[in-house]
Amino acid sequence: YPVTLAFTDRPERTAQTWDTTVVLEYWESEFDGDAPNAAVTADGVGVVVTLSEPRVGMSARTDGAVTPNAGAITFTATRSIPKSTKVRVRIVTTDAVEAGVAGIPDGQLSSAGFSGKSGDTHVHPDGKRTEVLIGIGDAADVDTDAVRRAAAAVGRRFGRYGKLGVELPETELDGAAARQALVEGVALSTYTFTTYKSDAKPSKLATVEVAGGAGAKNQAALDRGAAIARGQLLARDFVNEPGGVLTPAVFARRAQAVAKEQGLAVKVWDEAAIKKGKLGGLLGVNRGSTQPPRFVELTYTPKSKPKGTLALIGKGITFDAGGLSIKTGAGMMTMKCDMGGAAAVVGAMSVLKDLGVGCRVREKAYPKWLVGG
Repeated sequence: YPVTLAFTDRPERTAQTWDTTVVLEYWESEFDGDAPNAAVTADGVGVVVTLSEPRVGMSARTDGAVTPNAGAITFTATRSIPKSTKVRVRIVTTDAVEAGVAGIPDGQLSSAGFSGKSGDTHVHPDGKRTEVLIGIGDAADVDTDAVRRAAAAVGRRFGRYGKLGVELPETELDGAAARQALVEGVALSTYTFTTYKSDAKPSKLATVEVAGGAGAKNQAALDRGAAIARGQLLARDFVNEPGGVLTPAVFARRAQAVAKEQGLAVKVWDEAAIKKGKLGGLLGVNRGSTQPPRFVELTYTPKSKPKGTLALIGKGITFDAGGLSIKTGAGMMTMKCDMGGAAAVVGAMSVLKDLGVGCRVREKAYPKWLVGG
């Protein structure tokens, strides 16, 4: 629902419309769940929030934390690239180039200086569609990292197209592993954090058709790569948020949203519970901040009998201002990244169901602000 904020001493702002999640998120973090001198009433259409005074730092924006900034790309296993697909990308080895590439006139590649080594790119419009060759190196050296790097080159160079067809090289590498790596490389390379950009230019890539067979096993490999990439992109979104926005309370609520979406059990400890649990280290680090700490527990349990239990622990200092007096301006820019460990484990937890993980996984993240030593 749209939300109207009515400030008693700034009536000119009343007409602004705000996203519900953001208002409640800010409101709860500002008053720690209890908002004195505020009235909330339903008007049948939306919610009217009346605060007794304006609060500094509130901004109109949508909460894109659960859905990664990168546009969703559909990866489809297909027998061959359809003629209707206007861009065909073939990842080729040096061995294949030496033997001759079908559809490319003899001598054209050598004249263009393309040998198929890693980093080589050759574009050849043939009048019907654009033919692209991406080099990956010697066939004997091709592994999943090589495929991922080549796929990343595809995403970065040709993300301006809505649809691509991709053919993997013939190597000894397992086909499923190659397809998974291909998806990871393309998806991660097209990521852009656009939340605060007024002139954002995200990738237009929406569909990638992967040739070599349309069977269920091939599609499962693509789906696995897509799931893993989604977890990584979610972690990137968490890390890219400014510390002033992603406070411990906000981090915890976004983790709760992920848990709800993915069917995970979740428990959030507030400051009182943390004190009761005698987590002195967490409280000690947080003492220099006005932002109260949180401790988040996520638990994934498979439908079948768990084969074991795995624990993941992530540090979540949402802004590390320790050593402020000796840090450079450039160094301060990355202090929001100190919660990367917590972001990584939340990202991992978000895809366990899709991957069909057979063990029980518990995650503990402790988001907090650190100001001072």
